[in-house]
Amino acid sequence: MFGWFASSNGVSVGERRKELVLTNKSYITEYYPQVRVKPVMRWEWRKANGGFGVELSKEANPHVNISGMSGFGKSTLCKRLIKEIREKLKLPVVVFDVHSEYEEFVKQLGGEVHSAKESSINMWELDGMTPSERIAENVGMLRRILKLGDIQAYSLLVSAEKAYERKGITNDTSSWGKEAPTMRDVYDCIVESGNKQGYAGLSKRLYPLLMSSVFSASTVVSFKKVLDGLNDFSIAELKSSEAQAVFIETFLRKLYSYMLSQKLVNEVRLFVVIDEAHRVCIPNENELSLPGRIVSEGRKYGVGVITSNQMVKGIDRAIVANSAVSFAFYQREPEEFEYVAKLLAGGREHEREDAVRSMLRNLKQFECIALTSREKELAVVEIK
Repeated sequence: MFGWFASSNGVSVGERRKELVLTNKSYITEYYPQVRVKPVMRWEWRKANGGFGVELSKEANPHVNISGMSGFGKSTLCKRLIKEIREKLKLPVVVFDVHSEYEEFVKQLGGEVHSAKESSINMWELDGMTPSERIAENVGMLRRILKLGDIQAYSLLVSAEKAYERKGITNDTSSWGKEAPTMRDVYDCIVESGNKQGYAGLSKRLYPLLMSSVFSASTVVSFKKVLDGLNDFSIAELKSSEAQAVFIETFLRKLYSYMLSQKLVNEVRLFVVIDEAHRVCIPNENELSLPGRIVSEGRKYGVGVITSNQMVKGIDRAIVANSAVSFAFYQREPEEFEYVAKLLAGGREHEREDAVRSMLRNLKQFECIALTSREKELAVVEIK
């Protein structure tokens, strides 16, 4: 049965209502001088019943992508997955809560809610890297997310080097235990450079990162605690999607460094939920977002990623291509509708695409089309 599992490792999401099947029907094409019958293969949605779930623990890429218009059930499905992962898989979950809509739910499950104000995170701490390596990685991340030009990126690199020098941190390993500079220290070095080419515009681009103290203090997040329960990081107060993206990527990078130090990688140790992923998973032509890299490299990072987004066409393509499970709710925007229909149909024959389009435009609230890597065909699932 499609999507049904008997294993205790299965994560239940709702009830099956329909499934897409290829039927073989016969049509009379000629009556005289003799009756001729032609068999025709057609794609049809057939009624179905029973529970629907996924066995994330058995997936090579245990990641889930959820798409659809606001108000049709994405958050309900995310909450169902969080609850099931905690109760069935007994794994920790981190929620990056862009609109603070998961706070009460997390509290009801006995989890902790952290505001951005109390979750400072310093991207310039070395975390096992050399100063040059840390600068190169951060400049690359900020260049991609903030869309910096070549001169601005170089100016940022020079300012970061100056900030480390002022803290007494050099290539001498004995200096690496000193307090690392923060985003405020790097920003101050940029401002001191005045109106030199590359610096004036750079300070404006970086200013959104300084509107909160999150990036201007030492890291206070306990990653040991993160790996031991359910945690909601409410980042709505960061205001801009760029600042939220920087927080998420810095958090995930530091989490991976901690897990690596504890030898907690190469199998799924926790799940991460990213709300509004189309706004905060920001790639460019040459580089994936960090969530995109995590999804594309399977179990290497030890993290399963659940993304929820209104515009799947705008999300990092690596997330779409490598998520083992996809759920598509009702979508009305024309380009997004066509993209999702083709994605679900798998680029096969036109009749299959037409069947998917017909169902996609008629989905009701809390209904979605489900696609998994372990099943042959699509199913319509009602989220419970």
